[in-house]
Amino acid sequence: TDLARDVEGAQLPLIWSKLHPPVARRRVARTRLVEVMCGPTRKLTLIRAPAGWGKSTLLADWQASEGEARPFAWFGIDEQDNDPVRFWTYVIEALHRVSPGLGESSRALVQTPGVDAVEAMLPVLINELEAASGEIVLVLDDYHLIEHERIHDGVAFLLKRLPRSVELVLATRSEPPLALSRLRASGELLEIDAMLSVLQVSVRAGTRPHREVCTTSPRHRMREVVTSPTARGRFAYVNGSTSYVRRG
Repeated sequence: TDLARDVEGAQLPLIWSKLHPPVARRRVARTRLVEVMCGPTRKLTLIRAPAGWGKSTLLADWQASEGEARPFAWFGIDEQDNDPVRFWTYVIEALHRVSPGLGESSRALVQTPGVDAVEAMLPVLINELEAASGEIVLVLDDYHLIEHERIHDGVAFLLKRLPRSVELVLATRSEPPLALSRLRASGELLEIDAMLSVLQVSVRAGTRPHREVCTTSPRHRMREVVTSPTARGRFAYVNGSTSYVRRG
């Protein structure tokens, strides 16, 4: 693309494979997870799981699902991306690939020496996202590799002001330093947390927030349980363990 050529002209060549998701495997065992992820749009979907769990594959299955029509802007992070200019250049290029024209102004700012991404570039990028046509899912895969504080600050700034048409997805091995409690309280967060053997969904259905809780305990398989006098759900086998889905 023209944007990519300009970036390369600025001595910051991009690795194109980092902007492509892995091949979807469509695992039957994860159908329920994909169905939940294809649900109502929220600000953030957070997948936290150890290496080898299949975070990237789950996201690829989500993208390829018949229930998901939105385009995915994908950025596979590595250790070399702990630089604000490099990080945001990749983010902008990923968005530009699914919405041509998006990112022209913000890219010029992020490539300007001395410009602070949070204070100067991100407001422009947010306005570009607001003006873009259609919805977008922005995936930042392997976000645990990011250690730069200003990048975390920028992601927090973007997340707080994200347009309703954009959903941010973080796949990580550790919990990111973001204001997750606020998103949980406002019903704008979907969490898949294999570290705690719990999948927790906090999304807004109409004007009434609801919550889904899934536990991955292998001793419960396909049996109905009652977690409160008013809540009833069913365990479903998911990827070698079980998921319990409850709406409250």
